[in-house]
Amino acid sequence: RSSVARVMAASLLALLVGYNAGWTMGRRRSAGVFGEHPAGSLLGGGAKTADVRRAREACTARLPGGKVVLVTGSAGFVGFHSSLALKARGDAVIGLDNFNDYYPTALKYAREAELERAGVYTVHA
Repeated sequence: RSSVARVMAASLLALLVGYNAGWTMGRRRSAGVFGEHPAGSLLGGGAKTADVRRAREACTARLPGGKVVLVTGSAGFVGFHSSLALKARGDAVIGLDNFNDYYPTALKYAREAELERAGVYTVHA
């Protein structure tokens, strides 16, 4: 991998670890990257939303020369399909989504589950 891709992947992992330690502007938020899924979500209440090991695995390209790509809005229509296309191309993909209720969140959680099966880890922001 290029040094830029390594720095980006390391920065994202540092951000995840920072949130886990509660370094969000001096206070820990009740939800967010290391928060919990809503009780009515497909993943059930209490499930942790970030796992550094899975995020690190998602940042490993399958093919030599594959890129590490951060897709924002990965549970939305465009981000979901872009993530799948990038992963199919052999790139390492990590998603980021806030799972807002602009449209039904059940659809977004279903997309997240499909991305997970494809090897794309989605961070809740």
